[in-house]
Amino acid sequence: MNKFFLLIVIFIQITVSNISIFSQFSGGLGTEIDPYRISRREDMEELADSVRNVFVASSRNWSSKKYFIVTNDITDSVRTVIGVWDPNNMNTQFCGHFDGQGYKITVAITFDFNQTVVLGLFGQVRSCVIKNVVVDGYVSGVSSIPFALDASSGAGIVGDIRTSSSSAWNFDPYVTISNCVNNANITLGRMVGGVVGDVSVSYRDGVGEIISCYNNGKILGVSQTAQFGIGAGGIAGNVLVNTTTSNCINNGDVVISKNGLGGIAGGSHYNNNIFSNNLNNGSILGCEAGGIVGNADMGQIYNNINYGFVKGDNIIGGVVGISRSAAIINNSNFGVVVGDSETGCIIGRVGGIIINNHYDKQMCGEEE
Repeated sequence: MNKFFLLIVIFIQITVSNISIFSQFSGGLGTEIDPYRISRREDMEELADSVRNVFVASSRNWSSKKYFIVTNDITDSVRTVIGVWDPNNMNTQFCGHFDGQGYKITVAITFDFNQTVVLGLFGQVRSCVIKNVVVDGYVSGVSSIPFALDASSGAGIVGDIRTSSSSAWNFDPYVTISNCVNNANITLGRMVGGVVGDVSVSYRDGVGEIISCYNNGKILGVSQTAQFGIGAGGIAGNVLVNTTTSNCINNGDVVISKNGLGGIAGGSHYNNNIFSNNLNNGSILGCEAGGIVGNADMGQIYNNINYGFVKGDNIIGGVVGISRSAAIINNSNFGVVVGDSETGCIIGRVGGIIINNHYDKQMCGEEE
């Protein structure tokens, strides 16, 4: 009886604290010097399973401080999401270092209640570095399940960034997404982006960075019930707090059924958000729309350029759709802006600090 009990205890310890024993991938040890090597769809599925299959009682995240690299194009469509949202267990989020090395990963990710409502190559992440990832294919919330599409959110690269410095969970507060390219078309309900869907927050001293990323895919936000706007952007859908988005380029069209969209971000909601040196070339079609940021409650928006066509019924701006208290400085608009009301070559509904912005009078002739 004692031996049997001992065997059970050993099995539980191995399962909880050493799931990596089953994770071999295509080689490597998961260290910075010898990272796990990802070369095929099965490796991506193995990574998703390893991150997700953690006991709630575990005090550690399996992926934390582990390193992964992609070693070749993965053209066999990846359908699993790495890191999932679980309100009761933060250890199911991806918390490692992932380097795509510029290789293409093809995805075919669709809504699945058994998987997660936050979709992307990575679903929900925390305390991680994701860089040099290139995604092709599609991410879609379209489903036969009632209200599934409305509930879905995400992006091509990362569905949801959770910044946190919770000492109770021993998480590093930083998340960095850099040099990533999304070529996938994205069709989701709300908080939809090409690179990142939502930057939410558990602790306000967490820090997020979205640096030198590109979107070439079409972004569709189709929720019919989003009470406070959809939040859709070529780079990021919704940016809540403590995030710098810089040196990014959006070439994809952004289209939504309700309000809150921008060429770079759909919304910005705290003063410590920064949007700088970004470029939008895509068409932006919807209400409360901006060439750079749609709904800028707060934040610093400077040195950005819009060449895209911006059109909607109301609250339409060449740089920002609506600003409440944002600082909008040294931006340029060279795109056409069309709206029925509250429409401006720089900003639709004026608020905050607006200094030294410029627009092409031949493309957008309204006096500011």
